[in-house]
Amino acid sequence: QKVQTVLIGVSDDRGVGLSGGRLGAVEGPQQFRDHFWRMNAPESLARGSILDAGDMVSAARTNETHARLTEVIDVLRDRFCEAKMVVVGGGHDHVYGEVLGVARWLRKQSGSRDIKLAHISCDARANVHSVQGEPNASGALKRLLLEPSAQLDGKSLVIWGLQRALTADKHMAFLRAHGVPIHSWEAIEEDPRRAAGQLVAKICS
Repeated sequence: QKVQTVLIGVSDDRGVGLSGGRLGAVEGPQQFRDHFWRMNAPESLARGSILDAGDMVSAARTNETHARLTEVIDVLRDRFCEAKMVVVGGGHDHVYGEVLGVARWLRKQSGSRDIKLAHISCDARANVHSVQGEPNASGALKRLLLEPSAQLDGKSLVIWGLQRALTADKHMAFLRAHGVPIHSWEAIEEDPRRAAGQLVAKICS
């Protein structure tokens, strides 16, 4: 049976703790599995089409864990190139390793460093803080926007559900300076249908 979806867990929320956030996301992958595997599968979903690759073993530091996740994504993409990759964390900082893993694989496949990536961040917070020392959850998107290896520019990043009350003016200015499309939680709540239509249009463009 052809594998159509690969599930990977990252049971690591140290990045959340380093940014002063509430711990507990370390249980995310197992909690996801506990609920997901009890759901009734649609008839169109063939047996064996979802592969649970287990939880990646975290490293001693978050930047090492991100590098390890980049490698895991790259390797799994080589093995299951047509499958969807679903990564369940863990902290938001792991998106850095995920995107770099996809970028690395695409560069190998295309034989070129000039590739295009897009990312939708569904989060109440901007996650574009300047981080000193060990990377954490608050600075993941800023790293992706500033580091050339990520191959992610502002127009290809969408912030969905940002809460203005939780976002500093300097972070809003940073996002606007990079041309990042922002869909605030307030606007989504005011007209969910219109906001969803705008998101779909962005994805399909």
